[in-house]
Amino acid sequence: MPDWDVSIDELRAFLGLMYLRGVLHLKNFEEDRLWSKLPGLECFSLTISRNRYRELKSMLRFDKKSKRSQRLVDKKFALM
Repeated sequence: MPDWDVSIDELRAFLGLMYLRGVLHLKNFEEDRLWSKLPGLECFSLTISRNRYRELKSMLRFDKKSKRSQRLVDKKFALM
């Protein structure tokens, strides 16, 4: 069961790593390798554990604006 207790600092760290992954063009890079000892990727393992990153990632949903109206048809709380 996920730990829903997330601090603001932990959330910022998670979002920062997500942003960094995009900036470094690592979107298609295997996620496990982000926590390896590869030069230049130490920031991932120094910031948050791989398991906690995955746990937070599973709790968050990033909205696709193009599909929002479609979801609203049958889900009243789709915007939340």
